[in-house]
Amino acid sequence: MTDHSMRKCWGTDYSGGRIKILCGFQCFQSEKILKQPEAACQDIPEEKTGALSFFAFIFSADAILIVKVRQTNSLGGHLKNNIDGVLRLFSIFTLLIAGTFCSGPETVVNDGFGDYLRVEGGEFLMGDNFDEGNSDEIPVHSVILDTYYIGKHKVTNLEYAKFIKAGGYAEPEYWKAGGFEEYGRAPAHWDDAVHKGGSIPGNENYPVIGVSWFEAAAYCRWLSSETGWTYRLPTEAEWERAARGTDQRRYAWGNEIDKSRANYDYGMERKDMELKPAGAYDGSIRNGLQTRDNAAPCGAYDMTGNTFEWCADFYGRTYYSESPTMNPRGPQTGTSRVLRSAGYIDSAYYQRAASRHKRGPHVKSHATGFRCVREDPAVRDDR
Repeated sequence: MTDHSMRKCWGTDYSGGRIKILCGFQCFQSEKILKQPEAACQDIPEEKTGALSFFAFIFSADAILIVKVRQTNSLGGHLKNNIDGVLRLFSIFTLLIAGTFCSGPETVVNDGFGDYLRVEGGEFLMGDNFDEGNSDEIPVHSVILDTYYIGKHKVTNLEYAKFIKAGGYAEPEYWKAGGFEEYGRAPAHWDDAVHKGGSIPGNENYPVIGVSWFEAAAYCRWLSSETGWTYRLPTEAEWERAARGTDQRRYAWGNEIDKSRANYDYGMERKDMELKPAGAYDGSIRNGLQTRDNAAPCGAYDMTGNTFEWCADFYGRTYYSESPTMNPRGPQTGTSRVLRSAGYIDSAYYQRAASRHKRGPHVKSHATGFRCVREDPAVRDDR
């Protein structure tokens, strides 16, 4: 990991009837304006320091001009007081502007393709701590991840339609992982009203389904080229950390599940089961059902239920016994890819956040979608 953040500083000192402009690489502080100068000290991304330098330069030039005027003996006391008041107001205003640029890392980013939520790097315990799952969910083991951003929602029909319209299926650059020219020009069920196909007006906010792992990976590559940031499928470990937080909960919101929290098979007739819009379980009333918020600790929705989600990793049944602690990415080879979450036709057992699933990467299911992660620009991925 490489830290690309910097610490900038500027401030003012009115001592001796004059102003000193403090510029350097420590922190923002103004000893007269702030009672606790260090309160304004923040790490800021490297890309913001240019704007910070601009504000410091403007402040310096204006402040020096005002001081020179203020030091002119011919000025009356009333005018001097006015100038001193203006200077203090300008200092406060500039500090507020600087605070906008120096408010710490962004918790939500949006490059025009939905919100992505920051998941802080660190350690968590991964695996089935309830001793109720399959043998591939153990042993529970420690994992350390770098910081990343994960989609607030599964990728929707609206977002995926942009990939289709941009010619994503015809550009081999996006299909380096495989699958180029094997899937036509759209996902399975794209024109299917029963499965909320994306070509049908009114279905824009439903999660895209019927995508293979290769289509999901191609979408991420296209998104990276469109935005200039690195998007990809989440690793299995990143997915579980986002879904469970660090307290080893059973589901995204806690340890109990019912129909007000997620779209899953809770005993209803198969003919009555259907895909729900992204983010439907947010505490609102939907078709007479009072939903309850199902957001995960990071704020992401529907990490339990509605659809399976592709992960980047190859599947390995015994991988938990041999995976590295730092940023595990699955076996180097395999025949199946990992899926997490579960579909609207699956029972509560399969909806557990520790539950692992596998499927051939070419499979296109009416209950499988995906969400992306956006890499933190402060993390250099040398793996």
